[in-house]
Amino acid sequence: MKHICLIALALLIASATARAQDLPNVRRSLSLADAVALGRTYNLDLRASQADLAIANGIERSARAQAQPSASATTYGTVGDSANILSSAAGVAPQNLMTNAPKGFADQNVTVMVPLSTGGRIMSGIRAAMLRAKAAGLSEESTRIAVGSLIAQSYIRAQLTEALADVASARVKEEDEQVRETTAKVETGRLARVDLLREEAALQDAKREELAAINDAEQAIVDLKTAIGIDLSSQIVLTDPLDAPQSNSIALPSTLEEATRVAESQRPELASQASVIEAARADASAVKAGYSPQVYAFGMGDATSSQGDGRTGYTVGLAASMPLFDGGQRKADIAAADSRTTRAQIDALKMRQQIAREAASAWLSLRTAAAQADAALKAVAAAQEGYELAKLRYDSGKSTLAERLDAQTALSRAQGAMSEAQAAVATQRTVLLAAIGADPFAR
Repeated sequence: MKHICLIALALLIASATARAQDLPNVRRSLSLADAVALGRTYNLDLRASQADLAIANGIERSARAQAQPSASATTYGTVGDSANILSSAAGVAPQNLMTNAPKGFADQNVTVMVPLSTGGRIMSGIRAAMLRAKAAGLSEESTRIAVGSLIAQSYIRAQLTEALADVASARVKEEDEQVRETTAKVETGRLARVDLLREEAALQDAKREELAAINDAEQAIVDLKTAIGIDLSSQIVLTDPLDAPQSNSIALPSTLEEATRVAESQRPELASQASVIEAARADASAVKAGYSPQVYAFGMGDATSSQGDGRTGYTVGLAASMPLFDGGQRKADIAAADSRTTRAQIDALKMRQQIAREAASAWLSLRTAAAQADAALKAVAAAQEGYELAKLRYDSGKSTLAERLDAQTALSRAQGAMSEAQAAVATQRTVLLAAIGADPFAR
């Protein structure tokens, strides 16, 4: 049993290693633009969308091939004492049927078929496939924008947590220095030991907050690696500071109404859904055309050998077929195709509504974040001045330790709030650009 467990553990580790090797291991410094560019190579959602596009393109090529001549070659060889009808192998088109001669029989057949009139069935199928390929391309574009926005938001989150960790570390450094100063004053009798104990407690509290901030920063880097699509063992270093200016190459909407209008005109999802609606209509036309006469020209050539006699020959002609009675299948197929068109139209309305809501929400959130950032900047200036004054008073013996600690806490909170406000502005700007269908990272 022990050996079985060890083998199972080894297989589990090997499997995990194999999965990890499927993701690239990156070791480099990354700006925001670098991170987005890397993600557009490795992000799994985008790669899946690109695979969907390749599938749709393949289906379109397959549909177009149906309008072209098709040919097949079939070789028959039989033994026996009776005649039968032979069929070419399943899945080979055009199909060939042949009656064999009794006893030994061998034949080499070549069959060619050309569609002449299908009532528009093939052309409607080609149009439906073409529109779905177009929709897949627009969906890939939408995913590309969404992935860029996700990575940008993850990068900003990582920037924020690093900034908060820096604030926490600065507080630890300040408290550590204050402990040394207070220790010296206690040793000379200028302060009571209770003041040192409180300073030491404040230092431990600052270290606790620093550890929590460092953990958040490390978790944010993990989230960023996941968004990019690289292995978690990758070693990346962010080069852009949190307050780095964002790209201003794309103008943001100045009003709520402009935001929703631009989103409805630019978002690739709406254009994709419009193509899906047209594809559904083309599918309905193809269903209806499938019950029209289907006319094909055909040609066959055979080289046959039977009981020592050989012959060659050919046959050319037309084949026309149409259904006469199907028990209501045609009516049901058409109704289902029309219902799919209706469903696609409803989905488009829901999507338009959702896109307008996303754009409005992003615009309002950015406006609020910008106002909060202005307030946070003023709060930091006030807290900095208050701390410097409290420290000066405390060092000169004109105030209590509690006043200095309160001022220190207020400054740390203000600096953290300022970092969060800066991150909120950068994040909401990224969200708004994605909501209106803009791609600031396009190359």
